[in-house]
Amino acid sequence: MITQKDIELINKYLDKSLSEGELKEFQSKFKTDPEFAREVKIHTDAMITLKAAASVHADDIHVRTPVIPFCKRYKYPIAAVFVLLIGLSILIYFFGGRKTFTVYQLYSEYFQLPADLITVNSSDNLVFSQRYRTENNLPVSQIIKFAPEDLNIIESDFQQLFLAGLYFMHINDLNNSILVFQKITKGKPNIYQEEASWYLGLAYLKSCQPEEAIIQFEILQQRNSYNAKQASELIKKIRSIKQPCN
Repeated sequence: MITQKDIELINKYLDKSLSEGELKEFQSKFKTDPEFAREVKIHTDAMITLKAAASVHADDIHVRTPVIPFCKRYKYPIAAVFVLLIGLSILIYFFGGRKTFTVYQLYSEYFQLPADLITVNSSDNLVFSQRYRTENNLPVSQIIKFAPEDLNIIESDFQQLFLAGLYFMHINDLNNSILVFQKITKGKPNIYQEEASWYLGLAYLKSCQPEEAIIQFEILQQRNSYNAKQASELIKKIRSIKQPCN
C-alpha cells in the first residue's frame, strides 16, 4: 500500500531533491516493492505529459501572437515626441534662432573705409594709405579734410567728391555725405558711381531712411557690381526689421 511518505519520496525524486539517505531508501523500495515502482512510473509519466502540454501551449501562444510593427507599437509616444520637437523648433525660431537687427547695427556691420585708399588717422581726419600716397606721389602726412563749402569748388572732381563723402560719413555728417554721394551717382558716368551708391545706401541706412537705402542697394544688384552680394544681404535684413529705427 502506498503511503503519504511514499508519495513525498517520489515527488522529491522527480524534483531531484533527495538526500543521500532518501536516495538509498528510494532505490531499495523501487527494487523490492512492485506497487511503489508502479506509482513511480505513474508520477513520471504524468510529469512528462504535463511538460509536453506546457511546451505545446507556449509554442501555440508564440505562433498566434501577432507581431506588432514598431511604428504601431510606439505610435502615440512617437507622435508625442514629434509634436514636442515641432514646438521646440518654433520657440527656438521666434525667441532664440531669429537674429534681430536695427539699421544702426547693420550700418556698423557693413560700413568700412576702403583700405586701399585711406586709413583712419584720428576721430575727425582721414589719411591717405601708403599705396595711394606712393601711386599719386603724395606727402606722407597728406590728410583728407573737407568743409561743406568746399563742395562747390570740387563739383566736377569725382575723386575729390568721393573722398569728401567718405570724410563726412567718418565724422557722422550724414546730410553732407548723402549730398556728396548723390552728386556722384547722378553726375556724368564716372568710375566712382557704384562705390558712391554703396556708401550712399549706407548713409541712408544710418540716417534711418531704409527705403532709400534699398533703392541704392537694388541698383548695385541690377548692375552686378562688386558690392552686389552684400547689397542683397542688406536688402533682406532691412526688410526683416519691423521697427528699423528703434
